[in-house]
Amino acid sequence: MNAPAIERRFPSHTGAGGAQYDACIVERALKVQRSANTVSAVEYLKSRGVDAEVIVRVLSSNGRRILE
Repeated sequence: MNAPAIERRFPSHTGAGGAQYDACIVERALKVQRSANTVSAVEYLKSRGVDAEVIVRVLSSNGRRILE
């Protein structure tokens, strides 16, 4: 008997505009911000369809990085 494969992906989230993205994209953006700059991280997130409100929350320095 074959057991179904278990999905090990990050949960996906839907922003206010309906665009879907996952935690992996957010983590990558934070790495881009640390290694390059915030503008590059913003462009990365925009190109992935992440909402502006989420971009501000993720890249701000206040430490609140909770995805809804």
